[in-house]
This record gives sequence, C-alpha cells and structure tokens, in this order.
Amino acid sequence: MDAVNKSNPQSGAPCQEDGSKSPTHVPDWSNNNSIKDGNQISTFLDKPHFDINEDQTFRFVLEEHVKDNVQENYQPAQIHIQDPLSVHEQSNGKQPVGMPSFETGDINALQNDGIQQPQSQFELLDVLLPSLDTINPKKCVVVHPEVVVHPEGVVYDTTPVPIQRTRRPDRWNSSSYSTNFGSSSGSSSNVVKIYEKKHPFVSDFIRGPYNYDLFDDYAMWLREGLLVRHMNKMHDEDRYKNKKAELAVDMDLGIHLISNKNWFYSLSYDKQLLNDEHIDVVLYYLRKKSKYNINSRYRYTTVDCLFKSKIDEIYATYAKVGSEICVANVESDIRDYINGYRLMAAIPWNTIDNVFIPVNVEQKNHWVLAVLSIVERRIYVYDSYRAAGHNSYVRDEIQKLAQLLPMYVSMEIANNSDDTQDQDIAYDVMYVEDIPQQGSGDLDCGIYLLAFAEYLSEGEGIPVQYLDSKLHRIRYGALLWQYAAKKMEEGAVSENEAPPRMMRPPARIDNSQLVRID
Repeated sequence: MDAVNKSNPQSGAPCQEDGSKSPTHVPDWSNNNSIKDGNQISTFLDKPHFDINEDQTFRFVLEEHVKDNVQENYQPAQIHIQDPLSVHEQSNGKQPVGMPSFETGDINALQNDGIQQPQSQFELLDVLLPSLDTINPKKCVVVHPEVVVHPEGVVYDTTPVPIQRTRRPDRWNSSSYSTNFGSSSGSSSNVVKIYEKKHPFVSDFIRGPYNYDLFDDYAMWLREGLLVRHMNKMHDEDRYKNKKAELAVDMDLGIHLISNKNWFYSLSYDKQLLNDEHIDVVLYYLRKKSKYNINSRYRYTTVDCLFKSKIDEIYATYAKVGSEICVANVESDIRDYINGYRLMAAIPWNTIDNVFIPVNVEQKNHWVLAVLSIVERRIYVYDSYRAAGHNSYVRDEIQKLAQLLPMYVSMEIANNSDDTQDQDIAYDVMYVEDIPQQGSGDLDCGIYLLAFAEYLSEGEGIPVQYLDSKLHRIRYGALLWQYAAKKMEEGAVSENEAPPRMMRPPARIDNSQLVRID
C-alpha cells in the first residue's frame, strides 16, 4: 500500500519537514477530533486518490509491491484484486464494496472498537490491509471481500490421526469396590486363606507310628550348608557356612517367625539346650490341640515361660520386708493369664482342670514341668533329673508357685469355698516318680519337658520308662518344619488366635465428688 500511495500523490497534501509531500489518503493521527457516528470508521477511500488515465493501475502497483517486499521463504500465491470503482460510480456517491468508511481524526472510536492506534502516520490499519495469510501457503487462507485467492499451489498440512491408547489400569488406580455382583464376584483385594490344619500333632502322635521319611527329608534340609566342625561351636555361635543359615522366607510358627536355621539346629541336634522360644512354640500348639479337641475328657491349657518370670518378680518383692516396689501391674498380668486375656489360643482357667507351667531352674540350666490341678488344688512336678544337690533348687522354684497361685486363682475363679481361707492355704506339691530320666551331663531336659506335656495331653499319663531324646528332637523339628513349609506353600496363614479384650468394669463415682454447674 505504501507503493500505491507513492504512485498516486494528491495535490494539496500536507508537507513533511524534509519537503516531501504526504499522500492525502494517509490519515493525520495528530488530529484528535471524535467521530460523529461511532458505528462507521472513516477511510481514505471516500475520495478518489488515483487517476484512471495513469499507466500504473492499482493492481499493477500492488503486485510490484508484493514482489519486492515478501520474504524469500514465502512462496508467492496468485492474488487477484477486484478492480477499483470507476470515477463514474464514485461520482454517484457509492462506496466501494468491502471498504469501511473513515473520517480523519476519529481515534477515540478506533480505540473503543478495539483497534490498536498506529504509532506512525505512515502506517495503515490491519483491517485495511490484506492478511498475510493470503500470501503464506503454510497458513490457513483467509479470503477478504477485495481479495480472491486461488487454491492452486497451496499445500495444506494433513491433520495426523491420534494413536489409540491401550489402557492398562494399575492396581492402585482400580476401584476398591466390586462392580460385578455375580455369584463368583469378589472384592478387589485378595482373600486371605486360612490353613486348615490347626496344629502339627493332628495325625502325628507321640506314641507312634512315626513318619521316618519325613525325618530323613528334614535331616537332609538341616545338613545343607552345615560346617564340618559344627559340634565344636558354642551355643550362640553360627554353625553354618557364610549366609547359609539365613532363610529366604521366614517360617511362621504362630507366635514366632523363624528366619535362621540355627533355631532348628538347636532343637534337633543332640546336647543342645532349648531356649524359651522352643518351649513356647511347642506348648502353643499343644494349647491349640486342647482348644480344638472339644471331645477330649482331659481339659488342660498351657502358659508361656514369661508366666514363671512374673511369679518370681512378685515373690521377690513380697519377700523383702518393707519394700516399696509396686507390683500391681505384674499381678494384673497374672490375672489376665487366668482369665484367658494374655496368650494366643488361650483358654480361661475356669473351663479346664489342669495348667501346664514350664519352670526354668536358672542356677542349674534345667527345665521342669509343673502341672497345676485346679480341682485337686495340687501341683505335680515332672522332673527328668533327680539328684541330691539338684532337688533343692527345683523345690525352691516350685514353692513360689505353690504360695502365690492360690491367692490369684481364688480371686479370679468363683467357687463355693471360702475365698479368705483359700488364699492362705498353699497348694500341695507332689513330685512324680517312675518317669523317664535323662543322663548326667545331658542337655535334653527341654525335650523331656515337651514330651511329658504331650504325653499328659493324651490323658493317659506317661506310659513309658524310657524316652529316646534324639528321636523326639528330630520329630519335633520335622513336624514344625513341615507345618510351616506346607502353610507357606499354600499361601495360607493360621487363624486369628488373639485373645479377646478384657471387659473393664465401669468406674464407680462417689456422689460427694460430683459438682453441679448451672
């Protein structure tokens, strides 16, 4: 358009400071006169600004301007401009089609209509120029009323087809609620499988027959990675090669998770002293045996090794004259044992006849089984080793139970006898004779304790005079190993044997302590 303006000068146009004439069709933006009619935009085309007799026509000038000024990266398109109106048509007062009207100085109307004001008087408004999209083939073609664009040579970009997404919802994004309510539907979480076999002694009895094939498989598994001189190691030392004792997956034995093969080694090899975990695990399964064998006439339960430790703590406090140590919390734990609130698979003492109590004689590193007969109010002691310098230590430990248990049992178990009299009378103690005895120097007292308890759980006493400790070591280890391995293989867990919550009686409030607030 600048080229058009230069080729069609008008006389009487204002002059610039350098002496050149300014075209009459360029509006003077310095004039701030407002437009009378705000709906119309005045234009320089209100009057003819070119001579039809001139050689350079409007079409020719615009094509020359496009050739000289369009950048090289743009390919020229074929543009056809409609011929301007003739002088005759303009003399009739007709306005060119598609050209808005414009009067000089109407800047406020331009601003109100959202049209940006040019910074120079030689610039034209964008609405008066053909859009550059008409000469840029890479952009969409915008056809103006005065411009006709032919589509020849114009390349259009093809819109790519979006790739269909394969949805794979993650488990964390899936709904926790079931949307399928059919007969086979279930929740999104996996259902925990309960192991059907309640304890390892369901079909394997201490009287026999024994599964020797199982014993061989267990012994072979136990020997894998074992040191050559494993018998020379101390009790707490590792008897396996480097990292050979660590289990890939912990074995679940109800109250304990076993992560090391040394635990089974101490249980199954000769001349190894059993610890509290070995005793508690086997007595736990014997307790489950009594709980689920409701047809048995011999009703019993067991306690853990911690029970005797709490009795020792209470006895030591009462033995000190003038001691100010409070053992109320420890005594509360003893009452929880009696009411069945302390152990897994516990049975309240008011529903059974006998209680198996493991006793550890710390001075002699010796295990003894004490059986409390609630009906007979008597304690039976099953000791696998009797000697002159040994019996006194065992007697001292048993006397602690005989003196303290009557008080707690009478407080928690209601009967027709006088509670005050029962608390003052200690239990009778009887040492059972004619039972199997271990050799001097052997460390098999723990195996004898477990065998005595299992024999008594059958309700027939101890019918043997000799006990093969090596066989029972392998038997207990193999049964526990097979039980944990089968449960792990099936992906099952044991049933919930947590004790019930104890119902606390409501606190009594003295009326004299009540305060009324108005």
